[in-house]
Amino acid sequence: MDIDRDIQRAMDIGRANQKVLELVRNWCAHLVVEIPPWGGVGLLEQATGLPIGMRHIRCQYARAAGIAGMDLERVALDFYDRNCVGCKERRPVRLPNLLQLVEERARELQRQEQYAQDAAQERARQVEERAYRRRILREGGDRARRGIFDILDRLDQAPTTADHRILLETARAVADKFDAEVQEALFELAEAGGWIRTEAALEALDIVTTDRSKLTEAALRALARGDSLHTAGSIVGKWLDASHRSPLLAATPALIYLASPRPGSSTSNRGPHTTAQSGA
Repeated sequence: MDIDRDIQRAMDIGRANQKVLELVRNWCAHLVVEIPPWGGVGLLEQATGLPIGMRHIRCQYARAAGIAGMDLERVALDFYDRNCVGCKERRPVRLPNLLQLVEERARELQRQEQYAQDAAQERARQVEERAYRRRILREGGDRARRGIFDILDRLDQAPTTADHRILLETARAVADKFDAEVQEALFELAEAGGWIRTEAALEALDIVTTDRSKLTEAALRALARGDSLHTAGSIVGKWLDASHRSPLLAATPALIYLASPRPGSSTSNRGPHTTAQSGA
């Protein structure tokens, strides 16, 4: 039952707060953790003795008021940042203390920064790999073919709405130049992710490709990751069939979102309608 989960969650918060409470008290004898005037003690806190409700930290030497909240770790770190760094009035009590939380936060921030750097390097590597494959496909091509790959390079490296528009205009003007190799490069660009990349590639493929099944699968994967929702939803609405049962599951939340009525909209403008063709 939901109430059981809520009780368990509240007790988990209380147990975590109990540990933080000890670290705060060990940090400095001047610190007082108390219930703010607008707070209170709920029945569960009364029954368990766990610090579940709102708390804030008070100190006679505090330079700034801290925040209050149920998450005592957040409250404690906020107070530390505002008041404890460089404070000359601190009276240490014992170990472990608040520095444990400070060091854990520093390690987590370092981990996140490293993850972001690794992710950026991986994205750059993938962009270069796609560019290398397009350079091979460009060789020996005529001016129009080289121009198409130039557009794809720009969309891959620094996507803009201007290049998105140019790609669509080119697809409409010289659709015969978008042969199987160019289409494969477009599918690869659609799979790379990013709203403008995906939107441009899917819209161009919708103009030039005859492989509707592959296009629908690419659109479903775009929906699953939250890219190009309306374009991908439109493609799915036109071409979905029973063969797409597997990728459909991950895309279902986005399709439900697109099918939901918006405030002020009529039911005829709910987004892609897929049930008639899907058979799934």
